[in-house]
Amino acid sequence: MENQSVKIVFNEFQTDLLIGFFSDLEKLRFKNQNNRTVSINPNKHDGSWVFDMDPYVPAINEAFSQNLGKIKYFDRLIEGFSSSNLYPIVKSKDSITDCIEKLSQKYGLTKIPLIYTTVLFPSKDNLPALVWAELSSIGCFEEKYFGHIDFINAVLELKKEKNIEIKGFEIMNLDGAGFTFKIILALKKELGTHSENKLSDAYEISIKDREIWINNTYLIGKPHGAGSNMEFFSFLFEHPNKFFRKSELPDGIKNEIKSKKFSKILNSLGFKGEILKAFFPKRSTKTGLLFNKVISDKDIEERGIKKEIFLRELELANIRNNPK
Repeated sequence: MENQSVKIVFNEFQTDLLIGFFSDLEKLRFKNQNNRTVSINPNKHDGSWVFDMDPYVPAINEAFSQNLGKIKYFDRLIEGFSSSNLYPIVKSKDSITDCIEKLSQKYGLTKIPLIYTTVLFPSKDNLPALVWAELSSIGCFEEKYFGHIDFINAVLELKKEKNIEIKGFEIMNLDGAGFTFKIILALKKELGTHSENKLSDAYEISIKDREIWINNTYLIGKPHGAGSNMEFFSFLFEHPNKFFRKSELPDGIKNEIKSKKFSKILNSLGFKGEILKAFFPKRSTKTGLLFNKVISDKDIEERGIKKEIFLRELELANIRNNPK
């Protein structure tokens, strides 16, 4: 008996999910109940996926049919979810980029897992045990984001901006409470290739049109308006390499920032992680603050900062603030 081919055509689906998510994949993979993998090879010429039904392996055929049904059902759910009241696309992209930034330090650039669920307040009580275990171990989103981020469209926007590639996709859970899925991302190679040339041995902060740049290449912060946070940073920018206690700041700035912690103010301006450590080697609200406008590779080494992570954070901050 000869194999029979089943063709899945992208435009049979209601949304752009399959086109957007699956177009990067070399294979679409499913697993059956015995954990055997079913692979479908794409036909890029006519925008379809072709699966060869093997009459001698009925379990594989059954797994394929079940998973194809899941994808079609998932597609209908995505359409309904995307039309509901979600966070704006900009806020959604920011939260996803922050998550990628954290996970890239753990997993590297080429295989970053992101798990998202539309279940509100996910817990071991409302998710299957295996799904909850993986969400807990990988999870980086704040609880308030689940069920509210425009996740699909935000990820596809990052992909269109050529910042990421989607390397894997798995539907983890579908039920009346919501759905959970995992995607595997890779950051584009350009993110790590040109950093060494542009940022060789000196890193300098500059302010242009109220935007905060490093070496005129990486946009790390876009403070809104003329708020107190930017006034605070502008003062430090004009007085680099000097240690200030909070009591020594000008009265106007002290009155503006009031009881805010230095770290929260600096985070809001784009100074996070290794970037914060690099340019603010001393940063305690109780003791004081020291800002360096220019730092060197030697400074980075002496401050115990991992240069690879520092450069990666600069790239990711620039993606978030300057996607074009």
